[in-house]
Amino acid sequence: MPRLSRALLPLLLMTSAHAVDPAPVAAVPALTTLLRPQRVEVEILRVALPADLQAIDDRVSAAVRDRPEWYVNLNDATPAGDPIPYDRRFGVTQAEFSRLIAGKAQVTITGHSTLTIGNGSRSGDLTLRGGAGLEDLAGVNLLRVPNGKYHVSTRIGTAGSQQPFVFTAESPLGTRSGYSWSLGSPKNDRLNVQYALLRIGLLQDGGQLVIQYRMYEDQDGARLRNVDLTVRTVGYKL
Repeated sequence: MPRLSRALLPLLLMTSAHAVDPAPVAAVPALTTLLRPQRVEVEILRVALPADLQAIDDRVSAAVRDRPEWYVNLNDATPAGDPIPYDRRFGVTQAEFSRLIAGKAQVTITGHSTLTIGNGSRSGDLTLRGGAGLEDLAGVNLLRVPNGKYHVSTRIGTAGSQQPFVFTAESPLGTRSGYSWSLGSPKNDRLNVQYALLRIGLLQDGGQLVIQYRMYEDQDGARLRNVDLTVRTVGYKL
């Protein structure tokens, strides 16, 4: 849902706008430095709203799922970058809506596994392969292109725009910087959607690598694929 808020969809918890000027954050290493071939232990993380806010989120999402005309008009009238204003037709009270807008995701360790960063079939390419619980990383490959950047292949297509990012300490996962790639558009109020997002970043404190991968595909309102992975390395060596 465009511009509702960072808290209204699990996907937007990953894409929330905590970006700042990169000056106070250590320079982002080149991707070839950030991703060195190795096998490393990782924590599997759940990044989600508290249960009470998730229940509010679910009600708002249900109210706009079919993209009613009132929502389209309200969204179109909202300046780019501003949160969409409250409307009683969201199906929640104004107080609940305000809590949702101000809400912050919580990070919980749900398990442990391994991540293998390997060399691809072509010189310069990289592969990501997960251990138990991270099988959905299969098919995610970083493909080096002539300008020294990378494209990312996924099971639904290839994302071609490598973008740097910086997140502040307000982000649920902490201050970090790195690179992201996206494919498609995260329009969860449409019946047919393909979307993928890969974000690879280095935490300023501790030097841990954080990888987030979100991929889903909807057809006629039914979810055919649904991947939502976040991992944080333990003992990673740049």
